[in-house]
Order: sequence, then C-alpha cells, then structure tokens
Amino acid sequence: MLYKHVLGLYRGTLPEAGRVIPGGLQIRDDISARLEIAMPFVLNGEALELVRDLAPESYSEEIILERLRDFRLPHPMSWIEHEHRSEETFERLGALIRGGDGEPFMVIPFLEANGMFYEPFCMLVVDHAKNEVSLGINHLVLNAHIEHLFDLGLDRDQAVRKMEEGKQIFAEIAAMSVVHLRDAVELMGAKNAPMDGRREPLMSRQERRALARKGGETPEAGTQTTRIVLNAEGRAHLTAMRETSDGRPRRAHWVRGHLMRTPTKGPVWRSAHVRGFGDPIMSPRLVTAASEGADDPMPSP
Repeated sequence: MLYKHVLGLYRGTLPEAGRVIPGGLQIRDDISARLEIAMPFVLNGEALELVRDLAPESYSEEIILERLRDFRLPHPMSWIEHEHRSEETFERLGALIRGGDGEPFMVIPFLEANGMFYEPFCMLVVDHAKNEVSLGINHLVLNAHIEHLFDLGLDRDQAVRKMEEGKQIFAEIAAMSVVHLRDAVELMGAKNAPMDGRREPLMSRQERRALARKGGETPEAGTQTTRIVLNAEGRAHLTAMRETSDGRPRRAHWVRGHLMRTPTKGPVWRSAHVRGFGDPIMSPRLVTAASEGADDPMPSP
C-alpha cells in the first residue's frame, strides 16, 4: 500500500536505500504530520475501472472546478490511491487532500514507479472563491530534483524539460485523484450504491506483533484504511453491454448501470437493466472469413 510506504519514508521508519528521487525528503516533517492525520482510501481494480468509466475525458480547469464545487471531503485530511500496471511499469499513485467547506482544495500528488518513489514538488490548488485552479511549486524540492538530473549527466536545458514533464505528470495525478475521490464518495452514498467501503487495519497482525515485541507503538498501528470495492450492482455495471447512441429504436438489450440525479432523492445508482423492445436475446454470432478472390469482402451469411 502506497500510503503505508510513504508514511514510513517520511517518518523515517523505512530506510530510503536509494529508492527516493531526489533523496533527503526535503519536507519530511510537514508531510509526515499531514499523513498521520489523514484518512486513507484505496480504489481496487474493479472499483477504479467503474470510477474511470464515469470520469471526464480531460481534466481542464473548468471541469475540475465544476466537479468539486459542492464536494465535501469525507475527512478534513484525506488520502486516496490506486495502482496502474502495464507490461513495462508498475505504478502506485496517490494524493493527500485537504479543503472544502469554503476553503480551497489543496492536493499533493505522490508517485512510485517500478519501486522508485518520486518526491512531490508541487501542489494543486482548487479555489472556488477565485474560480481558479493553480499549481504551487516547492522550489526546495524542485531544485533537489534538478540537481539529481545534473548528477545523471543532463545539461540545464534537458533538466528543465524533464521537470516540465514531471510537473505535468504530478498535476494530472493530483487532478485525477481528487476527482476520483469525489466520484467514489458520491457513488458510495447513492441509493442502490454500486460500491462499498470496506474498513481494514492499515497494519497486518504480524506487523502489529512485531511492534509490540519492540515495545513501540506508531501512529499507523491503529489506523484503519477504507478499501473501496464493487458490490453486485457495480459488477453488473461492468458486465452489462453499452447502449448505442444513434437514437434508433433497438430490440431489447442490456444497459450498464449509471449514476443519475433525482429532484427528491439526490444521487441514485440505476442498476444495470434491459432497455428496448421484447426480451433480450443472447445469441451467438459466427464470423467467417471471405473466400479468396471474392468480390464482396463481407459476404452475407
């Protein structure tokens, strides 16, 4: 879990051992104090897939402001994280979030890629009073990143370009994370909710016993984390078919579940359901290749 890993790094209970870029954890005390009081949330694979399905195509300033306009954090200081896997990389992405109730949202993004932790040097600020989204830079950490790139043999122009790319990556992680948290909280609170929050201890029984043997008790020992998981409604959403949007009448077909709003009940999760005429027919489709030299590449069956 990224939260536990980051907390250990900033509290000094987990050795850096060359796994931190740029190293030194320039703002250790400030981040550690915020992490210790945060309420951590984890989006698992299927829940993340559902949240992404409802997410905007881009995270422009207008979209971020609109999505967060009436959002209240589940805790004054919240953390959310998820994982991303591909053939070449394994990334853990997280964000530390505070604000709401008239105060600007402040989002600090975190990234670990292939076991390497990249210390954040920026913070996304969403200020509805000013109707703006801005990116604050911690120049102490930024300069440490640049020095690290110099040590790798990059010249100044190359280092600056790399940091501009890094700034964009961190900004996207921050925007995506806070919108994901907002959408997940709304989905869990909707009627017929498609996902639930499962409370789990942050530390395993073995870890707690090891601490007890050492005679120590760290703040994270009693911390509970909320793992956001799909229930039956959510799984139906992922397995049901999408409806085409050409506007023509269709025979009965499955429509995936979706979030909708009602004047009296607020957000409501509409379960996966059948739409159209008649009963849905689950029929196999046979696709055959055209014979060589045929004039019509898609012959009629």
